[in-house]
Amino acid sequence: MPKPPKKVPRGRPKKEPGASRDSVLQVRLTAGERKLLDDAAGAKALDTSAWVRSEVLALARVVIASARGSTD
Repeated sequence: MPKPPKKVPRGRPKKEPGASRDSVLQVRLTAGERKLLDDAAGAKALDTSAWVRSEVLALARVVIASARGSTD
């Protein structure tokens, strides 16, 4: 009797525990503010969410380091 074919995994691999982004932050913007963010993200060839996430996280690290008196 022939062996059944092996199952081929479908879709992307599962993320490591804690790697999923499941927390949502909603921010209200004017149409002009949104366009400004969209344009800035486009200038870096990123979608708006990815660009805002990277910029805000970088700024948060600077603010925290400054508040602690660190120069990291």
